[in-house]
Amino acid sequence: MLPVVLGLAPALLERGRSIEQFDFEEAQLRPLTMPLAFEQIGDPGTGSDFPRFGGMSLTEENPHSGRFAFRFDLKGRSMAARTLPGTLPIQPLVDHRISVQVRTSSLERAGVRLVAWLVDVAGSELETTRSVSRVLSDSGDDDDQWHTLSVTVPGVDQAAAELVIELQLVQPDLQSDVDTGRPLTRPSIEDISGVAVFDDVTVEQWPRLYLADASRIGLHAQRSPVLHLRIDDPAHGDAHWHLNVMDSTGQVVHEQSGDVPAHGLDETLTLPLTKRDWYTVQTTITEQNRVLLEDELAFALLNDLDRHRPEPRICLDLTGSESNHGQAELAIDLLGHLGPGEAIVPMWHADVPFRTSWPDTMKHVDELKRLDIQPTLALNWIPPDQRSKGPFDPRDAARFLATHPDTLDETVQAALIAWGDTASHWRIGRIEDNANDLASAEAALLGRLDGFVIDLAINTADSEVLREQDAVTPREQMRTTAISLVTDWCDGTDTILIAAPWRPGTRGMEPTATYPILQTMIDALSGRSTIARLPAGPELEARLLEGTDRDSIVIAWRTEQISFEDSGSLLRLPLDAARIECRDALGNSVTPRPRQNDVAIPIGDLPVIIRNFDASLMRLPTRCAIEPGRLEASMQVHDHELAIENTLPGSMQGQLIVKAPEGVTIRPSVIGLDLPPGGTLRMPIEIVVTTPLAGRPLEVNLEARLDSGRRVPMNTWLDVSLPDLEIQWTRRDEPDSDDLLIDLEIRNFRNASRRLKATLGHHELEMLRPATLRVEADGTMTQTFRIPAGCRTLAGESISLMLEDPESRCRLRDMLDIPGISQTVQVETP
Repeated sequence: MLPVVLGLAPALLERGRSIEQFDFEEAQLRPLTMPLAFEQIGDPGTGSDFPRFGGMSLTEENPHSGRFAFRFDLKGRSMAARTLPGTLPIQPLVDHRISVQVRTSSLERAGVRLVAWLVDVAGSELETTRSVSRVLSDSGDDDDQWHTLSVTVPGVDQAAAELVIELQLVQPDLQSDVDTGRPLTRPSIEDISGVAVFDDVTVEQWPRLYLADASRIGLHAQRSPVLHLRIDDPAHGDAHWHLNVMDSTGQVVHEQSGDVPAHGLDETLTLPLTKRDWYTVQTTITEQNRVLLEDELAFALLNDLDRHRPEPRICLDLTGSESNHGQAELAIDLLGHLGPGEAIVPMWHADVPFRTSWPDTMKHVDELKRLDIQPTLALNWIPPDQRSKGPFDPRDAARFLATHPDTLDETVQAALIAWGDTASHWRIGRIEDNANDLASAEAALLGRLDGFVIDLAINTADSEVLREQDAVTPREQMRTTAISLVTDWCDGTDTILIAAPWRPGTRGMEPTATYPILQTMIDALSGRSTIARLPAGPELEARLLEGTDRDSIVIAWRTEQISFEDSGSLLRLPLDAARIECRDALGNSVTPRPRQNDVAIPIGDLPVIIRNFDASLMRLPTRCAIEPGRLEASMQVHDHELAIENTLPGSMQGQLIVKAPEGVTIRPSVIGLDLPPGGTLRMPIEIVVTTPLAGRPLEVNLEARLDSGRRVPMNTWLDVSLPDLEIQWTRRDEPDSDDLLIDLEIRNFRNASRRLKATLGHHELEMLRPATLRVEADGTMTQTFRIPAGCRTLAGESISLMLEDPESRCRLRDMLDIPGISQTVQVETP
């Protein structure tokens, strides 16, 4: 019978995409208990996975379509029905999609799934073709509702002759496809009753989508990215393909589309992209408003692909799941373009035994050494061939080694044979491992290496890894990573550990959103260990970085998160706009804005790197400050000191002009300069507060007017505040109300309570008595002010917010802007 049915396969293929549907309507022709194309499988014995408990029947109760559906009545254990031999002949090397409509009721633990595979002419299952759907159980309100389950069976074997479909109702012990290799130590709890109903089992010939990056690792520089798109569709239907390219902000920057020809599609696509960024490509195949297939890949467009000098303070961790054994060679290639000085390489892998992975591990470590990258050999996965000694968490190598230290013998011996006395850097475990297990594992490794290697270093995981966070946008991830990296670099001297910024793709490896950021920032930081803070202003930070054999740079960034569309803040520096080069952390140009004696550089959502300037001139603002840098907002005379150091190669002779901001007077305002190179001037000054100041940093502008005719503008900032208080005014919206709500939050850092006065002011408001507030010692309090209908009556206006400390005679005055009301005007047209 089977050869006869197989002879019908070409005719079936001519029917289009759908080659078979089981709707169970054969029961209309004559009474049937079971569908003609299915049989219940399993053995009567209780030791079988499907012991033929429960019943199967055709039912007229609430079918998905037509009159009949296929019902399973559970009576303990699991149930399955399979297509009869010869039912579904297919053409080899063609993918097939099987879908089924399912509803369930009264199931708590058991669930329904769809399984399908290919067999040869002898009926033997072909390896790698078995496909299993998700498990569908009751889900509360969805009980007894119809749902779709589907699987795609890959046509990867020329010997395929027939498709087999199995409808399963499985208990918890069969719901996992992972074989732990260990017998169950206790029985699982099962459902003893429940119902599953199947209908409209559809078999379709499915297209095959191949989307690949020509670079294999998703890195492109100096030229347009090239992709390969291939679509095979045996159904010869009316399929359509569409490709979208999106940048890191999610904006579509390029798209292409077309019909899928009858003979398929095989094209090389050159993407007209020039902006340095991280991109995602989404390709979709649709037919009659139905999505058939989707695929996605990511790539980075970089400034260059030169291998950067290794930086000893940067270490890449390659032990995560993104650097599995099968992709390790591509991971090393991606690593080389980042320029770390150290890489943590797994000696043991979670997916293959040590003897299988060792030849490739040895080759990859040799490649790291060739690139002058120090390899650290990691033991933090338990190889699958060792797990029978457990049970152990596959990631808990520390506990495994503490219990079975002799397992190290083969690994250590292999490392010593391969690298001799240079096999000296090792790492054990994870940061969350038990301290005693880590100590025992470290002692076991030390005993096998001591005396055989030079500069032995065995580390345990004791620091956090800079890694990408879930649930944030790619652009937010870029910003967070860039700022974390530069602040870690500037604020410490320890090694910075970074998780591998790539992931396995459908066709090789691909970079994650942080890869281009890390490439630019590591290159900028590498070799520049002399760091000075530049005065930058509110919401900005800037650092001058210098190195012995590298040019000086400035890195500036926003301290508060902003959107990509935000125009950003302006960093003013005493530089020549025509000479300097400014690029963001992706490598894209940033246009500086020239001013009379300095330049304003816009700082957006990503840090900006500034090059090509006179380093001695840029050091000058880092050596100019008013001390102390905090100004109490009391209307009186405050004693401070102005300090300036000459960082120029020649003498500074002339005058320093101090320009006082509004609300204060600075005496003296003109200071004579006569400083040799490296000389320092410290001048007592008086700052007189003449009006209440705003509770934000106060900019003081200075200008060195030298006898040579050169003018050097500088600035410094004073933090204005009430003594030992932290103050925050916030406007708060209330749903369905146009009342204006303003919250005042005060934190008192003294060990004594404070009494303050708060006042709101506006010319449309009747002046109210100041509110007297009491803030407890080391305490926090919040006061809410409500202005009825204020959002409407004060729209587009500003409100004065005054806070006074009678004890210190300090006053802070801020302004709160009230948004205007948007108006829509209707225009009648003839």
